Amino acid sequence: MKKTLFLTALSVITSCSTQAVEKPSFGADRDMHNCMASAGQTWSQLRQECVQVFDMADIRLSDPDNKTLAIYAILSPDKQQAEVFKADFNTPQIFDVVKGGYVSKDRSMRLLKTQSGWAFKRK
Repeated sequence: MKKTLFLTALSVITSCSTQAVEKPSFGADRDMHNCMASAGQTWSQLRQECVQVFDMADIRLSDPDNKTLAIYAILSPDKQQAEVFKADFNTPQIFDVVKGGYVSKDRSMRLLKTQSGWAFKRK
């Protein structure tokens, strides 16, 4: 009887000490703005919200530095600024409107409106 009681108590104690298996959680890849990278979201300074750039872009063009990539730009509601997303930018860059397109703050890059579409130029 003592053996049976001891074995029962031992099995109850050991069954309670098993480790919980951690399940991967969805949406665990959120950034500081709560944007979910796995859903293709990134933070837009102009829109002040998470966006999927490839869906929201007002301007799309091939990246002249790498033809397999694209450059996307989201325009402000008044079209006075363009937020430019490019693979080699650490963060998106805000360009200001100028005659013929948009220019970066340091004037080293431009988005130019041409007859055939948009072009990206570096100085």
